[in-house]
Amino acid sequence: GKKGGSLSRVPDGAPRHLEGPYSWSMKGPFLKAFPQELIPQMQSLESLLNVFHSGIAVATKKGDDWVPWADLALATDLKKDAYPVFRANLEQAVAFLRRDPLVFPYGTEKGYLLLTYNDMPLGFVKNLGMRSNNLHPVSRRIFLSLKQSDR
Repeated sequence: GKKGGSLSRVPDGAPRHLEGPYSWSMKGPFLKAFPQELIPQMQSLESLLNVFHSGIAVATKKGDDWVPWADLALATDLKKDAYPVFRANLEQAVAFLRRDPLVFPYGTEKGYLLLTYNDMPLGFVKNLGMRSNNLHPVSRRIFLSLKQSDR
């Protein structure tokens, strides 16, 4: 038995936002993607070891919504048109990584946005208009502050 939970069938309507040959399944609350060419090795390791994390955590189901998970933003196979992109400046990028609340300019698309800095994906936010939900994991939060000379 694995502590991470067993794999189960993927519900209809689950997002499949990765390019390439992946095997999809639910592992606990997570929609996970596994590179097909690595599945035999992963199964072999999981039969011998207590695997804490495997595959790409793509999203979690919340009501009727699929909430994108931070790992998806960092996946090199993320489809370019999967989510609208918000190009953050340095202050916005640091605020996101600190998990500070972000307010987007008027007219910014609502819903889930992929936040990037210098075209590098950082993670996801849910833009609600007057406020947003920062989806950066608490465990990955940084404590950096910018000096005036850095700006």
